[in-house]
Amino acid sequence: DVRRGTFQATGQGYWDLSKFSSVGKASIADFDGKFDSVAVTHASVSSPYNITSERLTLSKIEGRLFGGLMKGDVDVANWLVPPAISHQGSSHKLELEQQGTSRFQFNNVSVEDVIAGFGSRVPVLRRLNMAGDGDGDVQLRWKGELQNASADLTLNVAPPRTMWPGKLPLTAHLRGTYEGAAEDLQLTEFDAATRSTQIHASGRLSSHAALKISVESSNVAELQPVIASLGYTKLPIFRQGNISFNGSAAGKLSAYSIYGVLKAEDFTRTYIVGIVDGRNCLASLAFQDSSVAYRGI
Repeated sequence: DVRRGTFQATGQGYWDLSKFSSVGKASIADFDGKFDSVAVTHASVSSPYNITSERLTLSKIEGRLFGGLMKGDVDVANWLVPPAISHQGSSHKLELEQQGTSRFQFNNVSVEDVIAGFGSRVPVLRRLNMAGDGDGDVQLRWKGELQNASADLTLNVAPPRTMWPGKLPLTAHLRGTYEGAAEDLQLTEFDAATRSTQIHASGRLSSHAALKISVESSNVAELQPVIASLGYTKLPIFRQGNISFNGSAAGKLSAYSIYGVLKAEDFTRTYIVGIVDGRNCLASLAFQDSSVAYRGI
């Protein structure tokens, strides 16, 4: 869904009935659009290109995306070949298969703009009102369909220099890999922190392994929007106090489960019938896509 933008290209080329080639430079400015539920606004990109009937190369890509700067390159062999499919009535696949690599670096990308762009996929993030500026590196390798790509990810986020009222400053570091075909996420390092909450995760999220997760917060109210957005209305609402969670996640990104132990101290919690004060709470939790098992208190 392309809403607006300006495309320009200059170059030279050659073509006949069997092949073609072209070299030059292309650019897109003031681009607004939506792709697979991801919204992009005020984006721009330019790059020299080298295109033949067999290969597509974009080198020295530069642009603006989600309020920050990006640069990178893309190289795709057999770029005109459709995703590999089996011949009808045979398990033999097409001999030619699209193969590609790309690398992108991002600087000063706005966490708020990223959340706005991906908001329909992860609506819970909108309620947290997080703010931060991120730098990162993404390397992709794929054969066949791009959605099955392998990705190496590095991300660092720091609070912005200017904080607006009501915003939650975010500090984060991530290093990991993602295998698109298997929906397999490997986190070598993941640490995130706000004013009062720290989150740590490491390990592998897959159908054969578990990702270890720990959360500690001295102001549980920061986490309340997450609980509310996930629809866990049967849980007590902790109005204040300290809370910690230690557990693990298993499955795929599209279908995962989280198991662990929740501990709350010096808290005030709210039920539909009123407010109950207490000193501590130890509970066993089991989260799934749309349900939660909760025992104890």
